[in-house]
Amino acid sequence: MEIDHFSHKHRLILKEEEHQHGIGDDDDGDIQTFGRCNGCLDPISSSLLGGAYYSCVDTKCEFFLHKLCAEHPREINHPLHPEHKLILYKDRSTVCNGCKCISGERFIYICYDCDFALDIICVTLAERKIDHKSHIHPLIRLPSPELTNCHARGTEHKGIFYQCPTCFLFLIHEDCLSLPTTVKHSLHEDHPLTLAYSLPYNIFLSYCDICTKYLVPPYWVYYCAICRFCAHVNCAISKIEPFMSIFLPRRTSTVGHDFGSSDVIHFPVVDQSVTLISYFLKGTNIVTEDETANQVLNHFSHDHPLILEVQDSDSESSSKRKLCLMKDTRVDETICDACVRPIFATPFYRCADQCNFFLHKCCAELPTKIDQHPSHPEHSLVLLPAKSPTFFNLFWCRGCDLYCNGFSYKCTSCDFCLDVQCGSLPNTIKHVGHHPNHVLSLRTKISNRCNACYGEFLKRPILAYGCNNCYFELDSRCALLSHKVRHRYDEHYYILTYKPVKDHSHEYYCDLCEGELNPKTWFYHCVHCDRSIHIKCLRPFYGSANIKYGAGRSLEIESHQHPLALAPFTNSYYMPSFARIPV
Repeated sequence: MEIDHFSHKHRLILKEEEHQHGIGDDDDGDIQTFGRCNGCLDPISSSLLGGAYYSCVDTKCEFFLHKLCAEHPREINHPLHPEHKLILYKDRSTVCNGCKCISGERFIYICYDCDFALDIICVTLAERKIDHKSHIHPLIRLPSPELTNCHARGTEHKGIFYQCPTCFLFLIHEDCLSLPTTVKHSLHEDHPLTLAYSLPYNIFLSYCDICTKYLVPPYWVYYCAICRFCAHVNCAISKIEPFMSIFLPRRTSTVGHDFGSSDVIHFPVVDQSVTLISYFLKGTNIVTEDETANQVLNHFSHDHPLILEVQDSDSESSSKRKLCLMKDTRVDETICDACVRPIFATPFYRCADQCNFFLHKCCAELPTKIDQHPSHPEHSLVLLPAKSPTFFNLFWCRGCDLYCNGFSYKCTSCDFCLDVQCGSLPNTIKHVGHHPNHVLSLRTKISNRCNACYGEFLKRPILAYGCNNCYFELDSRCALLSHKVRHRYDEHYYILTYKPVKDHSHEYYCDLCEGELNPKTWFYHCVHCDRSIHIKCLRPFYGSANIKYGAGRSLEIESHQHPLALAPFTNSYYMPSFARIPV
């Protein structure tokens, strides 16, 4: 259909039902604006005024008119000026008696006899109702520009708004009404992001995956249901990458670092068989070579001599120790009395009198004093054996916030203790879960949340690693997670995973606790069986993670004739937190 219009020298052709996904979405999902209506100066969009519009047959003119504006009569009678007819003009800049705005290039109806004028917007307000998927009621256009908050983005905008006359406070900026239904973003190239008019109901979705700031539920978001990727509208459609986006985690699950190639230690380590303290002490003159190690050692922490075990790693006893990875309980494992971690490989020291005392070789060579530790720079920390006068030698580590009965680094001037693993943490590390060129520094003052577990840092001084270039932070427990672990419920390795598994369409549940799992936090996943496990379930962070059980930890009481050995309890409801373990 073609028409002649007084406002333009060429014929105009009607276009209907085009660009159903917004203002000219291109193949990449980006917004492509054709222009504004030359009659009312509002945008030409399929979501506004029914989507029909007229354009010049000569595409070089770039002349557009909404169907409503183009077909409105040249002369009208209006109830605000019943005395005379109003005649439609173009390019007659004057003040509208309705909205009190200068019409500028907008079409305007004028009565020159009375100096009365109404622009095309005010005349057609009753016809400018639109239905939008974001709201249950029709929206009407406000006659004049406003400076107010947009309900779509939650930020202040200046311009033309559409308002719900029923809800009154529901206001949407005209640009938001024409947002594309799908977009693509460089930080999420696997799938397009779909526009959602409220945050999809999921208790785990609370942070924007582009800017890392909070998402507020009432406002619109762009969302990928497959990957659980969610972003603010402004972040998703921005042509310029957000400043912080270059510092976001490089979420991949590959390893293969050469620990000896740099002074900075790279995490995660391959598996639980890696003794972390040995890497922490590399580069110092404290750790001796295996060839020159003492075969018999008199250690200050034990009354009997210690014998160095140097069996081949393929021996039967070593294989049995490695199978301990698949156990839940720690009673039968070969546990180091210093770091309270399982011993999976030689060399290590054991008591010559078979009294259940073991030490990693690196733990036997720990420095006896630490000066200016980041968590306690005021005083020196002294290495003490597990001979505390407290209940079963338990002490509270101020680094990881766990009870421990292994060796400790203690301040002689105040009641400050660290277990040997927290005391030996390196000052700087790199992690696969973060940008490869960013170094994470050990710190105690943290302002954000752990990017691995989304846990808020407690007020007490828990050690964590933070990036000096961005807001990325890891508590020390998550930073030390190994790349792969095994569990008795699966014959395959569970791999540390930093983001939702690709093309994983269903919900995530932990196979141990059967609770829902947040795939935007780090978790362990078996790709062969498509099974996932919470970090806290496979490697407990709380309770007994730093406690050694057995005959070596005993207590004599007057009411019983035999010594009592420290043992795990099967019902965690009745036990204090330091004695709880998963069963």
